[in-house]
Amino acid sequence: MNRVLAFLMLVASTASATPPKPEAPLDALAWLEGTWRGTFDGLEDEEHFTSPRGGLILWTAKALKAGRVVGFEFGLFEVRDGKPVLVPYPDGVRSKDAFPLERLDVAARSATFSNPAHDWPTHFTYARVAPNRLTITLSGPTPAGPKVKTADLERVP
Repeated sequence: MNRVLAFLMLVASTASATPPKPEAPLDALAWLEGTWRGTFDGLEDEEHFTSPRGGLILWTAKALKAGRVVGFEFGLFEVRDGKPVLVPYPDGVRSKDAFPLERLDVAARSATFSNPAHDWPTHFTYARVAPNRLTITLSGPTPAGPKVKTADLERVP
């Protein structure tokens, strides 16, 4: 009886220490889901990500200054050839470039999508840095040198 109990405790502790393997490619990004508010590039920022249900994550964002919308963007995360890809629509216009997933850390809840052929940004990095905090970092080279902008967002209940 003690051996059975010890075995069950070992299995339970191992299962809780290991993140579950996603069933579908976008399930690994489920931690993005929800509404997030904070700042980006000196403006108020509000972003919303849907669930990965159905094999697609839709995302919307709007930037506000003094309570007025001064910019918006939306996009989607989809699967191409079995791998997640980010397709942004800045100012509502589909980008000619898609950004394939370059790096994923399921345990750290971090993902980087990259396309070195794009002008700027060439990298989008999403990181759940705390249970209720998300950062989105846009980065890449410019003629004036490297450029980095980061959104610092808190989850809205």
